[in-house]
Amino acid sequence: MADVIRCSRRYCGEPCRVDVDRVGRVTVTCEACERNRRGRCRDCPARLPDARSMRCRACAKRRRAALALPRDRARYPKRRRQVMARMAERRRTDAAYREHKRQYMALWRERNPRDDQHRAYGRVYMALRRQDPAYRDRQNARKRQLRAERKAVQHGVAA
Repeated sequence: MADVIRCSRRYCGEPCRVDVDRVGRVTVTCEACERNRRGRCRDCPARLPDARSMRCRACAKRRRAALALPRDRARYPKRRRQVMARMAERRRTDAAYREHKRQYMALWRERNPRDDQHRAYGRVYMALRRQDPAYRDRQNARKRQLRAERKAVQHGVAA
């Protein structure tokens, strides 16, 4: 198996493209860094919001989520499901916690009015999706599967 040459920049580490011309000169090019120099996101063709960014907001969010999953698994290796379920239960039942979150989000929405447009678009999109019979069937199948798994756990049966 051939070794992959990676970019030597401290923050990059992406795989590089190696080209050899007719004379035998070797050029190593990091395409992610080249995209950044042109003002483009490292992962998609979107323009960057400012010169210091490496990724657009959407790609940065995806990257953070992808990096957080293994970190959370390492943090709670054996009891991850129980810890996450306990956190979800708190969000569901603790009225003071929900009220605090509600106040915080109200302040955030005041300072970020553009997000309201995005959320309105999301509401319309999901309303249209909910009308789609195939979408409803997938959601119902998913609910049935989760219900069966929950029942199996309650009765001590391996799913």
